[in-house]
Amino acid sequence: MQLQAVCQVWSIREVRAFGCDPERRRQFCADMERLLGYPIHPADSPEQAVRAAGILITITTSKGPVFDGRLVEPDQHLNVAASNALQKREMMDDEMIRRADHILVDQLEDAHIKLGDLVGPVSRGIIRWELMHELGEVVCGKISGRKRPNEVTRFNSNGLAIEDVAVAQKVLERARPEGAASEVQPFM
Repeated sequence: MQLQAVCQVWSIREVRAFGCDPERRRQFCADMERLLGYPIHPADSPEQAVRAAGILITITTSKGPVFDGRLVEPDQHLNVAASNALQKREMMDDEMIRRADHILVDQLEDAHIKLGDLVGPVSRGIIRWELMHELGEVVCGKISGRKRPNEVTRFNSNGLAIEDVAVAQKVLERARPEGAASEVQPFM
């Protein structure tokens, strides 16, 4: 879903995907290429996937960084979508934290509780919560997501229930006029 969303809002020329299981990696690439219509290539290593990519998306069950933060290049944006528990640290090794010019989260209060990528580095003094912002601040124009070229930006998508409710409402609004919605009675 993250890849689909990125392809909806950016002009994508190529996608490289890495996963530890070569067969699942190949199948993912084939499925996504059919779905999205973009060339999607299996990468042989995390380094090959990261090199010269404009946008990096990570969604794993990893409890440790999936690649070395020194691989991140200026002007890259990172969408980190699975580091949603304190014991997870999907991508943000300490070097990546140091190199990120902007770190955005869904909600700061939630990040203090769940974001394994950030809680540890904050406790070690590598970054401060006060330097991070909520995505809504960028969306509403209160702050700039990127102030100058070559900055490294990062968004950690923890997901909030209110986001799911908002999306469900929009889907329902579109489905009703087309007769594609049906009411379900709640269990009581």
